[in-house]
Amino acid sequence: MRCINDSLLNIFFDLLSLVAIFPLILLILDQNRLAKYIADYNFLFFLKGYETGNLIILFSIVAIFFAILKIFIVGYFQFYKNKFFTKIQLGISSYLFNMYLSNPYFEILNKTKGQ
Repeated sequence: MRCINDSLLNIFFDLLSLVAIFPLILLILDQNRLAKYIADYNFLFFLKGYETGNLIILFSIVAIFFAILKIFIVGYFQFYKNKFFTKIQLGISSYLFNMYLSNPYFEILNKTKGQ
């Protein structure tokens, strides 16, 4: 289940990065279209006062920010996932080692390789 959550988190941040890059590409290719979108949609009111050069810088910073944020968050989850599985592996290994140590020596000698 945790691997599925990591994948969903990874997909989410990839989509955020793509969503941040789309206006940047649109701005570079067709500046009038982005200006029309800003004028048509009320939720983009905060972008009305910016010039084209400033918008390119703003969208570039946002795209880079999401990419760096993704790297840190996915790295954080990978670290704890590896730590968790290492703990499990260490616990199982310690249990098996202690089980073999607790057996009498002559019993181990009488066992064949298949046992």
